[in-house]
Amino acid sequence: MNKNELAQRIEDFWEWFDENREVIQQVVSESQHPETNYIVEQLDQHLLGMGKLKWQLENPHESKFNLVLSPNNDRKLLEITRAIIQKANRHQDWEYHHAIPLKETFEVILYDNEMEIRTIIAHHWNVIPLIEADGRCELLIEAPELLDLDEDTQLIAVDLMLTDVLGEELKIKHLSGFQILEFVEDDQVEELLPLQQLRQILTR
Repeated sequence: MNKNELAQRIEDFWEWFDENREVIQQVVSESQHPETNYIVEQLDQHLLGMGKLKWQLENPHESKFNLVLSPNNDRKLLEITRAIIQKANRHQDWEYHHAIPLKETFEVILYDNEMEIRTIIAHHWNVIPLIEADGRCELLIEAPELLDLDEDTQLIAVDLMLTDVLGEELKIKHLSGFQILEFVEDDQVEELLPLQQLRQILTR
């Protein structure tokens, strides 16, 4: 997609969004609204037409709404989500995000491979950040409570937790990957840092 086509798609999206803002607010704040399917289909059509993006509508407080776009952990798509949000017409009842913001709850809830709900709490996770030549970081993670989960669930849990702790944009820009440690070697013990310090380390 060239720049002109992207610019036109962004303009078309916000024109539709502004025309339907009141209906969108009703859909977000009311369950089983009759226009829900229409709004979801149109958001998919507009946004997925610009890339494999994710989106979420939120109503965190009364008369307050969020549109959160996600570049789906893709650095190139981050440029597209940023371009989309830069063209938003600001409205006092709305906040717009070009990536999933950090929340720092240190908790994620997900399904494992047997479709059982798992609650993962990371207050006691430790990490070893390995800074690479390009300035990005490979992360070694000590999280013993993950080891009884299947591998796919482990990876999803860590990805969600890092988004919670760092925010998606910082995660994309600064992390090159991660590895879950099955055990910590003696020479690694002194290198372990609390997960709570990771954001500070990456942004200093």
